[in-house]
Amino acid sequence: MRKHDYRLALSHAIDRDEVHMSVFDGLGYTGNAALPDISPYYLGKEFDEIGAAFDKAKATSLLDGLGLKKDADGFYLRADNGNRIQPLLWAPPGGSGGQASTDVETAELIVQHWANIGIDAKLKVSTSPDPINLLQMHTGLGYFEPVNGGNYDQCGSYLVHDYYESGGEKGIDPATASDWLPGKVDVYKSMRALKKATTYPEIIELGKVVVKNCVENLFMLGVVKASPTVRGAMMIVHKDLRGVPKQIYSGGGGPHTELLWFDTPTGSIAANENK
Repeated sequence: MRKHDYRLALSHAIDRDEVHMSVFDGLGYTGNAALPDISPYYLGKEFDEIGAAFDKAKATSLLDGLGLKKDADGFYLRADNGNRIQPLLWAPPGGSGGQASTDVETAELIVQHWANIGIDAKLKVSTSPDPINLLQMHTGLGYFEPVNGGNYDQCGSYLVHDYYESGGEKGIDPATASDWLPGKVDVYKSMRALKKATTYPEIIELGKVVVKNCVENLFMLGVVKASPTVRGAMMIVHKDLRGVPKQIYSGGGGPHTELLWFDTPTGSIAANENK
């Protein structure tokens, strides 16, 4: 998990088009963990597709380059004990805290995609609370606001944060772990600065540092962008309802808006009032 090429291999092995069409009905578009272009935290086109191409040959080449061997069934083996590499992917069931069932459906496909390149991943479906600190990977929906409401600040390790906050008595010195925790010093400094930021432009720029670190290092593997929570989602509203956003934003709940109201009633509403 600490090797960049291993994470990149897992990303290249995911058939995002299959997930997009079969789980999300094609309402959105595929890509990595970079936020969509309607977000103020959008990094630019050069970041949109990092590691997101479906390429099984590239994935296996990366794994072979790590010196990993296979068993008779074609599954890669651990270097320490010769057993199969079996990463655990956790997904919450639909209905858990308002969670959509798309997490499990997506995870089921991804586990099969990884099996297709020789990684014998296991899927665990359970409700929270779960021993999160023991999990290797988990599925989840992203958020429009990536730092305060999302997962980007979690990319990498809390051990660097613990190191700085304890004056070096706890955690891990990032200088000794730069090969598997690149960028974490910048993330730590940005998160600290965000607590003191007073202007929106300042918040955006600091937040982009956090997102960029996550995307470049593949600490989070994006699959389908902006669906069903942002672009591509569909609303059915009454023609007299006002204040409806042109674009749905629903991170962790229903559409977020300041105010909804009805304009001059028409149709059945007016007919009922006349009665």
